[in-house]
Amino acid sequence: MQCPKCKSENVRRFSIVYEEGTFHGTSHGTTENSSYENDHFSQTPLAKRCSPPIEPSAGYILGLIGFLAALIFGFKFGSLLNGFWWGVFAFFVALMALGLFWRRILAKQSFVRYSIQMNEWQHSWVCIKCGTDFLF
Repeated sequence: MQCPKCKSENVRRFSIVYEEGTFHGTSHGTTENSSYENDHFSQTPLAKRCSPPIEPSAGYILGLIGFLAALIFGFKFGSLLNGFWWGVFAFFVALMALGLFWRRILAKQSFVRYSIQMNEWQHSWVCIKCGTDFLF
């Protein structure tokens, strides 16, 4: 394997550079009256550059907005029919519909994009001599 820019054979996979340059640790200690535990994280600049893509989150803010929208819909529907249980029923129906919409449409797009980025990361290399990134 050679760097396409400088032809050096001193190239490494992104995943290896990331693993070798990322450090996690925990320290424990005690004093007279207490004990403590600290987590440590450090990363070299090259490891940070070679980090894998971040997996998409579930979208908590969007979920909260959907929950509130379903709650308002359930309240309005229950008020319209003068029935508390109809409102509860409408709330759960709206919540399920919004959840399905989220999973089928919005989340799928995020995870497809993440999958493409992850595949690219798994095939990425960096030249240690000149710093060029390339796919192989």
